[in-house]
Amino acid sequence: MSRLLTRPKSLPSPLRSSAPRHIRRQSSSKPEAAGQWVDSAPPVDPRPSWVYSFSRISQCIAIPVAVAYAVFVQDFGDREHVFQPARRWLERQKAAFFSLSDAEREIAGVQSVDQGQQTIGTRQIR
Repeated sequence: MSRLLTRPKSLPSPLRSSAPRHIRRQSSSKPEAAGQWVDSAPPVDPRPSWVYSFSRISQCIAIPVAVAYAVFVQDFGDREHVFQPARRWLERQKAAFFSLSDAEREIAGVQSVDQGQQTIGTRQIR
């Protein structure tokens, strides 16, 4: 515990001058050194306890979202940059997810795009 948080032992005035320096009081403009001792109770935080949980959860969400935005969305110009391989991978994944397999095309009645024609339902688009 710090010397500032506890009062030094009181000494009789004749012994005060011969007391070791760390026990004698020094005059100062600071309240701690001038005899106005700091209370040893911890400070009270007025925030409710859920604020800490909310802050931690929002950090765990906001940081990955910011990184994902920077990697996949942010515009770095037309030249090649470090995130281009990740963006190409994402485009391949989206194309694979949103395209139909041959069996699904047959069930939906859609012809393959490779034949030069594409049909949606019974209507042909050229």
